[in-house]
Amino acid sequence: MRGELKLRLFNPASTVLDGAAEVFLLGGSAGSEIHAVRVAGARRHGRSCLIRLGVADTPEAARQWVGRQVAVREADLGRTAGAEFYCYQLIGLAVVDESGRHLGHVRDVLETGASDVLAIESGEREHLVPMIDEFVKRIDVEAGCVVIRPIEGLLD
Repeated sequence: MRGELKLRLFNPASTVLDGAAEVFLLGGSAGSEIHAVRVAGARRHGRSCLIRLGVADTPEAARQWVGRQVAVREADLGRTAGAEFYCYQLIGLAVVDESGRHLGHVRDVLETGASDVLAIESGEREHLVPMIDEFVKRIDVEAGCVVIRPIEGLLD
């Protein structure tokens, strides 16, 4: 109704859209399109959010934006507290073991439902490491480093 789009949030408790005046719609037919659009309204709908864009005030106009990823300016994100971080901040961080041996870089953070998983790029190989205390010992965004304790066979 009224051109609202249902948005699945990575963090259902997020309030980032409450104050965002503008969002960026990513994707499209070329896959690399970025459109800055005004937020005309946003409201909670269960674990999702209904968002109304300034460029779509009818269901027909909203259809062209279905399936896009939505991004916000970093300044619109809430501050993190203590050891908290946003997953995007991990992309590109160096990954080392507890002895300091370089193992690769974080390529992505995958959402699996049970726990997030670090996709670590190491040359031609990729290793998947669950983000649980048993494996991930320290994340230091400021220092640009993730320290892991790989068990035998994890990086084979």
